Amino acid sequence: MMASPHHSTTSSALPQKPKFKRVLWCKQPYPDNYQDLTFLNHLQRNRTAHRTIDGYPTLVICALPLCAHLSSVMIFVGLFVYLYKGYILAQELIWYTISLGLVGYLVWERSKSDRRLARPTVLRSTGILIFLLLLISPVLKTLTLSTDSDSIWALSSVLFTINILLADYRDGRESLIEGSLDVSFPSALSINAAISASVVLGSRLPSNADVFALVLFAVEWFALFPLMRRDVMRKYPDSLFRPVVLNISLACLAFLICSTLSISVGLIYLMAVPLGTAFILPGIYVWLQRYKKDLGGPWDCAVPRLS
Repeated sequence: MMASPHHSTTSSALPQKPKFKRVLWCKQPYPDNYQDLTFLNHLQRNRTAHRTIDGYPTLVICALPLCAHLSSVMIFVGLFVYLYKGYILAQELIWYTISLGLVGYLVWERSKSDRRLARPTVLRSTGILIFLLLLISPVLKTLTLSTDSDSIWALSSVLFTINILLADYRDGRESLIEGSLDVSFPSALSINAAISASVVLGSRLPSNADVFALVLFAVEWFALFPLMRRDVMRKYPDSLFRPVVLNISLACLAFLICSTLSISVGLIYLMAVPLGTAFILPGIYVWLQRYKKDLGGPWDCAVPRLS
């Protein structure tokens, strides 16, 4: 059956809609939520995802400062247990602290250009610090005399958690600007939390000498040692040997201290910090990248470019 000439003429006379354009400044005969059939042709998947195996070594290197800090906390807690149970004398810890501080100062001095000008200031500050700690050690010992030990353990755990969460994990190139220390508020709060935890734990020790030894070690371990490490990393920014050796040394020392207290604690530390944090967690992160769904396209908001 043939269509009538009148119907064919009417159909061809209908106006054709213009081609849809994905612009807002042009008025078009389409609804606001309209999309043409070519909408998904411009879809881009995972354009910012990095799934190459080269990303795993980078993640391992980035995890080294966290591993070093966790190992430092474990070493400090282990030494506190040593003092608390009488496995080590306060005089021995004091000599260890002085020896470590001397070695750290010599290493730090080699990384500074004005090393000779800093010696009188460093020696004077060290003497004042030791004298003040000797004066306040009896006060610190009786600071929490009326507090139950369970509350002390809980409070120190919270303080060390704050220390770990707010610690400065940047390298020397970022944390030092034009030769002066760029100490941020979270980093200062992290150091204060660690020193406070050492004071709280020191109040449980049996003698004033034990309190002095623990707090002196805490000041050197949590305040001075990170500054020395960042100065050294700043002088050798392209060296991977130094951070790797530092992490291996701290991990071995922490494992030795923990395993002498309890082999179970040593194994838990070994699985959680050196292996888990440095190798397993970066591997899991790289493995999860295959399931990443990053969808993008020309419909994303444009990023303004300021000249």
